[in-house]
Amino acid sequence: MEKSKNSAGYKKTKVGWIPEDWECGRLRDCSSKIGSGITPRGGSEVYVSNGVPFIRSQNVLDGVFSSDGLKYITDSQHAAMRGSALQRNDILFNITGASIGRCCLLPEQYDEANVNQHVCIVRLRERSHPRLFVNILNSFIAKKQLYENQAGGGREGLNFRNLGGFKIPLPPLPEQIAITGVLECWDKAIRNYKKKIEKKRNIKKGLMQRLLSGKQRLPGFDDKWRSHPFGDVFTFLKTYAFSRAQLTTESSGQSAIYNIHYGDLHATYDSCILDCETEIRLPRLQNTSLVSSDAVCLQDGDLVIADASEDYEGICACIELQNIADKRITGGLHTFVVRDAAGKTAPGYRGYILKEEEVAKEVKRIATGVSVHGVSKTNLAKVELSLPCAEEQAAIAKVLATADTEIAALEGKLSALHDQKRFLLNNMVTGTIRLPQFVGTRKPAGTNGDNE
Repeated sequence: MEKSKNSAGYKKTKVGWIPEDWECGRLRDCSSKIGSGITPRGGSEVYVSNGVPFIRSQNVLDGVFSSDGLKYITDSQHAAMRGSALQRNDILFNITGASIGRCCLLPEQYDEANVNQHVCIVRLRERSHPRLFVNILNSFIAKKQLYENQAGGGREGLNFRNLGGFKIPLPPLPEQIAITGVLECWDKAIRNYKKKIEKKRNIKKGLMQRLLSGKQRLPGFDDKWRSHPFGDVFTFLKTYAFSRAQLTTESSGQSAIYNIHYGDLHATYDSCILDCETEIRLPRLQNTSLVSSDAVCLQDGDLVIADASEDYEGICACIELQNIADKRITGGLHTFVVRDAAGKTAPGYRGYILKEEEVAKEVKRIATGVSVHGVSKTNLAKVELSLPCAEEQAAIAKVLATADTEIAALEGKLSALHDQKRFLLNNMVTGTIRLPQFVGTRKPAGTNGDNE
């Protein structure tokens, strides 16, 4: 691959500088169809367990199709919605809501499928490579036009006319195919690393359950485990309930008071251990005067537990805080904060205690509520914990921390691959970087946007 160095051989267009042998057109000029579907009359009640796949915006990710939550409709319903029936190589583009702009190709395994009104179908004419167009629509070229053309008022939205008006750089078909081949090399590597990470997580999950339950013992430990009520091990501390609107994650030069919201336990932190030294997503109060100077602040080893959840899996989601140093951190809305003042549990082990399978089952059993499930302090204090000696706890924590380190290393490599793919994508779809077999003359480096 070569990067352009001088202006010869390039022309300025509405999408920036592109090679002279490329064209600049609008998406509608390359398409035979741009349109979306409808939600079947009757809403979710018309879905069936087997039938024609019915694709919604949550199935369309950035360059990737997700079958999670995929719904199905009957053949007769599909026939009644024939105007939005999908065909091979159709591009799916989300046009409303928080997922607006996400775009992927219809997977080859779906011979028949349909879409709802939040997903737009882009069906290309000949001489246009669908996989390259998915990459272009996921590049900074399309994202910039998306933000300029949103037509949803109070809600994010994009209409068909504006989407069809997107300006697109158009290489000759052989170069479209070649660019797609290069980008798919990175896509393949990204998929492989995701599989490795998923496998590592599953291995760790199984190991964690065996170690936390005592079904697998580490070498050198054979003492009998002891049972303790949660309330005999941990003391509940005061929390300070503030809404999300009163919090921010933006940095500030002023002294900060951090306040961990229950939503962060469910959606932000994906580990049982929270390293407060490296974590940049710690919410802090926008107005520090809302908390008194003698507020109860957390210490290393304290647990923050969510006391409410919309699903069973999130009941009593928990993190153990480490490396707090001089940070002033408090428990926030819908959380319990507990401390092991007597030292019955080892640092690094505490965060896993509520993950043990039998403990997790008991926590779900005592939860109350229908749409939102909650656990009271009184009931949580009665939950029995089976604990090994402190030395065995520390050994277990070390094994699990090693597993986390291995996963973090793979996630770092995956992040680097995403960055590399993004760089190549934004440069190759504009011709700033061209494959050697297509290089003729070149233009100045940096004229096109390397960044999104």
